[in-house]
Amino acid sequence: MDAWLRLEDLCWRLRSAGIRVSAVGRTLLVEGLRYAQLPADLRNALLDTDTYAWAMDGSQGAVVCTLDYVGADLVLTLPSEATVRSWPEAEAVLQLRAAFAIALVRRSLQ
Repeated sequence: MDAWLRLEDLCWRLRSAGIRVSAVGRTLLVEGLRYAQLPADLRNALLDTDTYAWAMDGSQGAVVCTLDYVGADLVLTLPSEATVRSWPEAEAVLQLRAAFAIALVRRSLQ
């Protein structure tokens, strides 16, 4: 669950820096990241795959499957629900993920 909370924290920090982050299905879109002027620590944490890794009770995984630039945007692909259900704390992660998607939509409407 800590890995998911790190991802959320990064997204909220990006939004505070004026970067639009949106959720569509299993993807998070970070608009214009390639050319955005950001503090190095924020950019480095976002692009470091270790940020999204977790290990618990002999299992390990990551809350982000892939990071890919599409033009100026960074696309983060999240694991499927079936994959997440095999994890320790699966229900908590799925609930956090759903709540985060809702919060992104609500905050973009303000």
